Amino acid sequence: MELNSIISLFIILLLFIASSGCVLDSTSQSIKETSSEPGGKYSEISGPIVIKSPGNYRLVQNLTPPEPTRISGTGMSMSVCINIQAPGVIIDGMGYTIDCEGSGYGQSAGLQTNFNAKKPGSGIIIKNVSVTNCYTGLALNRIMNSRVENANIVGNKIGVLSVSSSNITFNHNQLRNNEQGIEGHDVEKFIVNSNTISQTRLEAIFLSGEKGQPPVIDIAGNKFFLFPYAYFDKTNSGNGHVISRNEIENNGNGVSLYKSNENRITDNTIRDSRTFGIYLRSVDQSIVTGNTIANTRLTGINVQNGGWANLFENNNLSGNSRNIAQTTFPESVPLSAIIGILLVYLIKILTVTSKITREYGESRIIKRVSAKLKTLEGKISSAVNKYRASVILRKNLPVSLIGAVILGGAFTFINSFGLKIDIFITWTLISAIVVIVPKAIQYIVAGKKGILAQYRLWWGGILIMLFTTVIFRYVFGQPVRTEIDREDECDKKNLATVMLAGPLVSILLSSIFLVLYLMKGTYASLGLMGLEMSLLTAVVTFLPISPMEGERVYLWNKIVWALIFFPVLFMYSYFLLFIL
Repeated sequence: MELNSIISLFIILLLFIASSGCVLDSTSQSIKETSSEPGGKYSEISGPIVIKSPGNYRLVQNLTPPEPTRISGTGMSMSVCINIQAPGVIIDGMGYTIDCEGSGYGQSAGLQTNFNAKKPGSGIIIKNVSVTNCYTGLALNRIMNSRVENANIVGNKIGVLSVSSSNITFNHNQLRNNEQGIEGHDVEKFIVNSNTISQTRLEAIFLSGEKGQPPVIDIAGNKFFLFPYAYFDKTNSGNGHVISRNEIENNGNGVSLYKSNENRITDNTIRDSRTFGIYLRSVDQSIVTGNTIANTRLTGINVQNGGWANLFENNNLSGNSRNIAQTTFPESVPLSAIIGILLVYLIKILTVTSKITREYGESRIIKRVSAKLKTLEGKISSAVNKYRASVILRKNLPVSLIGAVILGGAFTFINSFGLKIDIFITWTLISAIVVIVPKAIQYIVAGKKGILAQYRLWWGGILIMLFTTVIFRYVFGQPVRTEIDREDECDKKNLATVMLAGPLVSILLSSIFLVLYLMKGTYASLGLMGLEMSLLTAVVTFLPISPMEGERVYLWNKIVWALIFFPVLFMYSYFLLFIL
């Protein structure tokens, strides 16, 4: 009897091990191990599961996540349908669907890898599965040498999110109607090949070499995560992505790379992007070739703070508002004497006190910089006046035309990766409108007030333009200034009225160009060019510094000046941050 009891206990133990699948910790208790196929053993998954050992797994039915569970130390709850905590795991969805609908959209993940940053997982394969209605469809965190293929990822907040991972391959997947497509932070060597990504509100593909981590506030022991993400703690190189032969259509951005080098973006078809087709920021030594980029609302290829070793060739760009643009933003620009001068005048504007103006305006640095600029401008003017051509530079129309050519050349340089004749002609024609029309109206208004307005090349402004264009790849400045004959004898109000005319016409031109831009189609590209240039002209000419028009208006009526300048400055800043 005692022997029978021991045998019975042993049999019960075996049955318990078999029913648990040996290697699985399941929240559904509905897992079965099978070995009916030549490929070896695999375990059937019929409910939410935590996988703690390597092996082959197959879905045998559609799944929904369990009730959300609290994540220790975060103050948040999360519902994960398949949680992988072991390397060497192969998940075959067999065409079944993980549907998070009803489980809490903001707290769910269809499938998640969960590894320690010091010991990442590897050999994870996910295939033939559909994931829908989750906050994150696939959360691939801290893994390497893994693959996702033939997945159908639809209607999620984030289709695929990966953090601190490398060597992940995405092949032949369908991503549709997600708010974000494939998103990676602190990732490197991603291969995104032959996927279809469509109808994404933000980026179809966004890969960054920096880690995304939300700031945390701790109140009485409760931690609250703030959004959007702040980027810091770079641990991977961010290099070596290969994005090829993908169909990317009707997304916010098509392909976005940030802080990443040695990439290849080849043979993709990117259509109907609402912002950029390809967006590269702080990217160098990368090849962009053989791509078809069409009908982009803003720019086909947009490069910000890019290196000098990028290669762009054999790309087919058509129907875009602008095909190619390259700019530099302040993250790579050090403080300079010019910025210091602008800050001094900003203090003057905000305080309107003579004491602070004297303290800063009479500082040695400001005096030296201003004196050197005036001296240099005077030397250039003297040299030019020695030649017969100086007669031309005293006539309004030739001066305006020369200014248009200089301005058009500067914008051509930063927006077309060098001087290209067709783009140069287009920019110069637009700049001619932006420079000549306000000056012509200003001349007419001056005549009616009995004031003689003359136009001269502003050598100081031209030098600033050359400096910002070549060093920072950003145009700031104006080549033409307004000179009033016998200005000291003019009535301040009449003089201010004349000076208001030019900037106000620039603002009106900005509105017209904005309408052309919003019309899309043939005129959208020209509208975007004109909008950028006319807003720049309005801001620079209305600065309250000599010899700009804004100084005369500021001295006449500070309130009128502020009511015009600050809205224009806001529009220009918004344009740079969100449209350009």
